[in-house]
Amino acid sequence: MKIYLHHPVISIARSGVVAAAFLLSWFATTVEAATVTLSASDTNDAPGFHTAGNWSDGLAPSSGNDYVVAGNRTLRTGTDASGYVFAGKSLTLGDGTNSGELALRSGGTFTVDDLVLHYGRVANYTSSVTTTLAGNVTLIGFGTFTPSAATRVLNISASIRGAGVLRIENGITIITSSNNTWSGGTLLRNSSGTTPASLDVRADGALGTGNVTLQPGTTLKLGGGTTHQYLHENASLILTTGLSAGSVDLSFVGSNLVTSVRIEGITWTETGTYGAIGSGADHEFGVFTGTGYLRIGAIPEPSTSAAILGGLLLLATCAGRRHR
Repeated sequence: MKIYLHHPVISIARSGVVAAAFLLSWFATTVEAATVTLSASDTNDAPGFHTAGNWSDGLAPSSGNDYVVAGNRTLRTGTDASGYVFAGKSLTLGDGTNSGELALRSGGTFTVDDLVLHYGRVANYTSSVTTTLAGNVTLIGFGTFTPSAATRVLNISASIRGAGVLRIENGITIITSSNNTWSGGTLLRNSSGTTPASLDVRADGALGTGNVTLQPGTTLKLGGGTTHQYLHENASLILTTGLSAGSVDLSFVGSNLVTSVRIEGITWTETGTYGAIGSGADHEFGVFTGTGYLRIGAIPEPSTSAAILGGLLLLATCAGRRHR
């Protein structure tokens, strides 16, 4: 004999359990993340990047919260040689009025999945060591990368996006991420007046879609890509008055298409190539070094070139026949 368990009490109980589970799941996915702020700058022995530090909730960063560093305060990392991964949902440096700083303190890799620079900056606080920032960076207003000393290197492998301006200051910054999309442009500046700022670009599309500007005391190196389109084709390279000879190293073979080149107050838009003296470029300047070119105006496609050549040959043939 078969027994069917359709007791109303059991059915109600089961329905209640299912409903409770659904509500818990819904609540977990709809509760907004809390915003936690840094109440004071970190000390070296209490780095808030991965410990409770000076966070307003008194806890180490966790995945459910957004974290903000503003008020000109500094968030420090630990010194483990391998680096650290930030556990929070997001990390914002600056609030649009006051800055916030992330101080990287070892030669390892520091990963932030959602790092927002809103008048904030990332600095290398190690001594004569390369440190790496990985993850994703969004620029709002402006954000700054600074190795903080001439012998320090800050390597950016993180993807960069947003509408803000990227400022490069004091020391050697390397960008190895490709196809970045930020649109506000890049400004190389010697903010200390004594420590040169150098940007070494090693991937195609690394410089986003905006213009690139060099101020006196700064250098730019382009190389290491495949297509050599480091600057966006709709961007301009702006070289202010007072740059030293060889400040722009075109360290590649080929050409980077741009919209214009501004040198010593003159904006060049004439079609052709721009490069170092002796490079064979159509327009040669002492501010450049290396074998590569900046190009204004697209290179004709092979089919187009063949058609032009064929047309010229046809004209020459017709002219020859008329003179017989």
